[in-house]
Amino acid sequence: VTISLGLTSCDNDTEIKDPNPFTLQKENYTFLKNSNYYLEVQKNRSPEYSDPFEVEDVQRIDKEMHIEVSFPAGCAFNNFEIIWDGVVMESYPPQTRLFVKRIAGNCNKSDEREHRVLVIDLEEIFVKLRQGDPNLQDAIFIVSNASKRPDTSNADMPVSNN
Repeated sequence: VTISLGLTSCDNDTEIKDPNPFTLQKENYTFLKNSNYYLEVQKNRSPEYSDPFEVEDVQRIDKEMHIEVSFPAGCAFNNFEIIWDGVVMESYPPQTRLFVKRIAGNCNKSDEREHRVLVIDLEEIFVKLRQGDPNLQDAIFIVSNASKRPDTSNADMPVSNN
C-alpha cells in the first residue's frame, strides 16, 4: 500500500484581500485605502522607496487632518500618496496608522524647499467606509513618513482629535 501526502506551502507574500479598498483623488494628494499597498510601504519605507521629504506638522482640526510637508524644490512634479490599511487598533484610545509617500520627477538639484499642506477630510473617509469602525472618529492617527526607515527618530507623528 502506497500512501501519498500532498503538502502545500504558505507563501509569506500572499496578498491580503482588502474587503473595501478605495482611492480618493484630491487636489494635492491621493488617498488610498489598500491593505496590500500599505504592507508594501511598511516593508520598504526608506529614502530609496519614497522620494525624501519631511513631515513638519500634523494637526487634527474638527473632522480634518492637516499634514504639513516640506520637500526639495526643483521638481517638475510632486505627487503625494496617503496610504491606509483600514485597521483600527483595539486600544484605548483606538489608534490607526497612515503612511505618506512622495513621488517626484524631473528634478533639478536645489537648496530651496517647498511646503504643502495635505488636508484629509476624515468625514469623507468615514462615509466612504459606509459602516466603518465607529472608533475611527476618536482614533489617534499615527502619521508615518514612507521616506524614513522605522528607526529614524521622529519618523512617526501621532495626532488625536483632542
